[in-house]
Amino acid sequence: YEVMLVKYKKLLFTILVIILVMLTLMLATSYAWYSFNTGSTTFNAVTNNSDVSIDFVKGDYINNNAAIPISSSEIDEYSDKYQFIVKTTNNPKDNDILLNVSLVDISIDNPLRVSDFKVELYYQGSLISTVTGNQLMISGATTKLLSTVTLNNNIDNNFEVRVYLLDNGSDQSSLMNLNFSAKIQTEVVSKLKVNGKVSDYSDADIQVTSITVDGENSKSIPTDGYYTMSSTCTKGSSLTWDGYSKTITYGNGSKVGDSCSLVFTSATSNKLLNTVEVGSYVKYTGNNGCSGKACEGQNANYVDDNDMGYCDNSSQGFIVNGWRIAYIKDGSAYLISAGSPECMCTSKDGTAGTSCSDHEETNGVPQHLANLNAKALTYCNSTYSYNNVCNSSSSWNMNTDDFQSITGDSLSTAFNKISGYYDRYSLISNGGYYWFATPYSSSSTDAFYWSSGSRVVSYDASRNAIGLRPVLRLRSSVVVVSGRGTYKDPYVIQ
Repeated sequence: YEVMLVKYKKLLFTILVIILVMLTLMLATSYAWYSFNTGSTTFNAVTNNSDVSIDFVKGDYINNNAAIPISSSEIDEYSDKYQFIVKTTNNPKDNDILLNVSLVDISIDNPLRVSDFKVELYYQGSLISTVTGNQLMISGATTKLLSTVTLNNNIDNNFEVRVYLLDNGSDQSSLMNLNFSAKIQTEVVSKLKVNGKVSDYSDADIQVTSITVDGENSKSIPTDGYYTMSSTCTKGSSLTWDGYSKTITYGNGSKVGDSCSLVFTSATSNKLLNTVEVGSYVKYTGNNGCSGKACEGQNANYVDDNDMGYCDNSSQGFIVNGWRIAYIKDGSAYLISAGSPECMCTSKDGTAGTSCSDHEETNGVPQHLANLNAKALTYCNSTYSYNNVCNSSSSWNMNTDDFQSITGDSLSTAFNKISGYYDRYSLISNGGYYWFATPYSSSSTDAFYWSSGSRVVSYDASRNAIGLRPVLRLRSSVVVVSGRGTYKDPYVIQ
């Protein structure tokens, strides 16, 4: 009996040690989202990974063999689905918890890296993110962020990941029975809240005792320009700064109640344009043959800011003027007209105009596409353009590649989407009609266009004089010298 009692005490001691070790590891690997109180030197930790509970319905591992392509109407029924529920725990009602949902440990057979292979994320029943096969494992990366979601504190947060191969109407037998696998990772993220509402908390995890910016004492972090950061903490906490997103995180080994000083050093006097937010407005003027205010991005038939102009149908007017950042890729910011500075059609004889009685009859409409791209080239400005030249590598009319860079879908895929599906993309649904420089098919005499009346991607013959949307690839060294990137205060560049 005494021997059994000794063994029992040893077992209890061992279990206690294991529990203490696990608690230590959990505390050491937590992350927090900070809100910076302007005018003070305190970061307030809003939450960490212990403030959420996550329940996967059938596990967090995806192992998908894309067997049979399915149509858009069959996605709800036949796509592979992975549901999970996230609940907040012990979280004050005025605290926001931001959750990253990512794919990690990705493995995908190379033929599946096409736009018709889809991974979609739904939140509370609504689609919030789509990743296509050709966006996975770029440069060998085995992780992919799906979305960052602000959780609701009062109800269950229901998520669903869907995986499927979309039927595009062609022979896709070579894509059947190929493998895709990944793990769904959820993580509370740390996000520095610079311009939003600041809440006051008395229980800050880590105090910032001083901030130095380019050798000068400061009461706030730098928000303009690109800076590097170093930190010194009395208890050895590890702080990491992302100069693009203005994000500070603390990682393994960080200590609650630590005190840190931050030193910021400017890497460039002005922030690079390719580091600002997609969708931002930019003050830009083309000078390669365009005319008048159109070169500044003013829409065709513009009257004033209550009547922004239109193409083909005055009841379907554009809602904004100017130039916006469409996407950032390979170190370059790509500008696009917010609306359409010109309306254009192509006649049977291949002539471009603003009124056409007939249309191009050549399969693939090569002359119509050439006319669109040639006209878009007139909006180039070699001062800012890629390689400082104006050619087909720096200026063109919006096409399926641009659409996919913005939405994740090709135009062929988008053609099957329901009305209003792309309303969440203001870069796409801009109020007016406009052309894409992409044929409906190589055997048709139609080109894709955006139908603002139906709010869908559609196709038509070239006789209709609808909008041109120039896309301009800028050199990577373009910098912002002023402005906030808004419609009223666009970025000024040099």
